[in-house]
Amino acid sequence: MRKTLLLLSLLLLCLAWLSANGDTESSAGKNGALVNPKGTFPIVDEPVSLSLFTNVGDEIYANGMTEWYQEKTNVNIEWIRVPRSSYVEKLKIKMNTQDLPDIIRMEGFSGGESYKFIEDGFFYPISDLYGQYSEYTEEWQKEEPLMFKPTLGSDGKTYGWPYRLTSGGDQFRDNLFIERNWLDAVGMKVPTTTEELYDVLKAFKTQDANGNGDPSDEIPFSTCNLRPVYSGPFISAFMTSPSDKSLFLGVQNGKVYISRATEEYRDALRYLNKLWKEGLIYPESFTQDRGTQWKLNEQFPDYNMIGVFQGMHFNYAMNWESDRWMDYAEVPILKGPQGVQVAAWRSPELTSRLNTVISAETAYPEVAFRWIDWLQGEEGSLTMEVGLKGVHYRDAQPGETNNRGSKAVYTEITNNEVTPFAWGELVVEHWGGNRFDELMAAAVDKRNQDGLGKSQILEKHAIDSMKYAPALDTLWPENLPISPDMAAEYGVLNTNLTDLINEHATEFVVGTKDIEKDWDTYLKELDNAGADRFLDMSQELYDTYY
Repeated sequence: MRKTLLLLSLLLLCLAWLSANGDTESSAGKNGALVNPKGTFPIVDEPVSLSLFTNVGDEIYANGMTEWYQEKTNVNIEWIRVPRSSYVEKLKIKMNTQDLPDIIRMEGFSGGESYKFIEDGFFYPISDLYGQYSEYTEEWQKEEPLMFKPTLGSDGKTYGWPYRLTSGGDQFRDNLFIERNWLDAVGMKVPTTTEELYDVLKAFKTQDANGNGDPSDEIPFSTCNLRPVYSGPFISAFMTSPSDKSLFLGVQNGKVYISRATEEYRDALRYLNKLWKEGLIYPESFTQDRGTQWKLNEQFPDYNMIGVFQGMHFNYAMNWESDRWMDYAEVPILKGPQGVQVAAWRSPELTSRLNTVISAETAYPEVAFRWIDWLQGEEGSLTMEVGLKGVHYRDAQPGETNNRGSKAVYTEITNNEVTPFAWGELVVEHWGGNRFDELMAAAVDKRNQDGLGKSQILEKHAIDSMKYAPALDTLWPENLPISPDMAAEYGVLNTNLTDLINEHATEFVVGTKDIEKDWDTYLKELDNAGADRFLDMSQELYDTYY
């Protein structure tokens, strides 16, 4: 009898220890629901329903994963679907009326707005759930702490999952593409410096590069309003600061400064003005949209009309189905006249923002957390992006390479399903990104003369460009958390200065303002628009951030 009691006592002690460590026992969640241990499925034995606020369309039902993941987790999702055009407005109404769904995608909100919602108590601190429930999120945050900066509250807790730029093509968005056939026609090579680019554009303008018999109808360079001429590779060849149209702050030795008020920037504008005066920049480059640009380039079936264009990918100058991308090569990161060679890089760490959150009012925070957390791991991400192993992807075979040209881990299976399985990124942000370019074999339908597909070209260019990426401590973080008492003033100053800088950039390039005579007036206008106050506030934010 004593031996039986002793064994029973030891068994109870072991079960209590295992339960305390969350390894084998289900645990009661906030609303009493029994949540199974991390790594085990279903998440709950008794079905639980959660609402999810997102901007997806009917495609969330036109796939196999929605039903599959519901059966795997025993969690039923009520999809509250709002069009992207009215998403921010509708979500703000939800916030104001405190009528929040269980899970929310924070699409379209600034760092300041997200931080205010955190501080006002709208979101559940997911870091409170890490030890017992996290398989992947906690580890991700340890690996990339900067990525999670926009998710932190003033109490140091984590209030959601971050958004990250995915492929290398997303990180390098201001690329130059040059027409290969035109280079052959004028007997020149892909330029590597700003001076060589100038010579190539001159040749394109005067030597009938498109071969139609008219030596004066070529468009040497064109861009669109998404990728302005005063941002990207032209500016980066003269200065070591950010070059995006909406970013005008740089950092040097921990001190924030306005990069668009430097002599290096002035030199870049001089170069662009030279191109403009000689007719090398298409006049509509400041106003045309991307669709207009590709129609401009494709107006004749037998040849292109644009020699060099600027964009994130090939389809800035051709429609998505066109094979004209094979006519273009990517221009490497240009070297400027002073030897500057810096890529216009959007760092994933410094462009992250709060993306997916759990409402503080949810009855089932543990269930919601486990539902999202599994999607952050390799299997969950691959399932969401590609599908099921053995059905939609398999282990790669020798010789199968990824977009980066190295050995792939997995290969997608083409099974011609009428209804696709995977979600893609319809629901929550996941770690995927660059890791998919490492894991998955390149899916290449068509290749150019170098034997590369479209995605491979962009990824190769991104890898090459990383050699010239500026250091993180010289870049301004895009989504800094701003306290509510600072947000309104800071936002107004930011908008006013951005508009003023971009307006003057256009005027200096096209010559309606003189880069020599009107420069000092421009600097005074920056001062009058509150540049000093904006810099002081930015420095305070930066010092707090780091």
